[in-house]
Amino acid sequence: MCGTPAAAISKDPGRGLQHAESACLSDSVSRHFCGIGLIDLQVIDLYHLTVSAAVSMVCSSATTLYYNTFEVSSLMKIDILLTADSVQVANEKLYMLGGGWRYVYVRKFPTEHNMGVALGILVPWDQTNIRHDIEVVLLDEDGNQILESPLIKGQFETGRPPGMSPGSEQRVLMAVNFRAPLKKAGRYEIVARLDGHDEGMATFQAVPVSPPAA
Repeated sequence: MCGTPAAAISKDPGRGLQHAESACLSDSVSRHFCGIGLIDLQVIDLYHLTVSAAVSMVCSSATTLYYNTFEVSSLMKIDILLTADSVQVANEKLYMLGGGWRYVYVRKFPTEHNMGVALGILVPWDQTNIRHDIEVVLLDEDGNQILESPLIKGQFETGRPPGMSPGSEQRVLMAVNFRAPLKKAGRYEIVARLDGHDEGMATFQAVPVSPPAA
């Protein structure tokens, strides 16, 4: 397992595109970062989570509203939020195994289900070089958080790499793999929050199935 201390994460956003650091919180929790500017995530050692993050340039559609000094609105939004069997971010790309499912078939409750969540955040030009809060939680159908701590909780910040056209958006990619405790059949929600506001939700159903006849 990795023995690199968490303090190894660089606090120098001036390193820009060359910034690529990794750190391990413990033998069972690791964090990996690469991309533009500073990304600083805090993950709780619960159900052996693995989180990765990266930054690239691409565009899409919207939710959270901000205002710049010219009083022209700009939108930071979550454009990717998917369930998967396993996810990883490496070299500014999202790698996914068995993504986009909506149903988990369970023979007996309670149970734990190994799964991953892929997250993409589009950051507009005037929201770069600003720290933003990110939180991702797992809820049951009654809106109760079923883990003691969020899947992801922390801050991220993206810079403006050389040659980037004014007005361009950037995408921040994150991925988390974990074991979801499913206490009962029903709907479960993965809610992503930006700066304290619910901005994206992915849902899945835990469906009871009978064991095969003997």
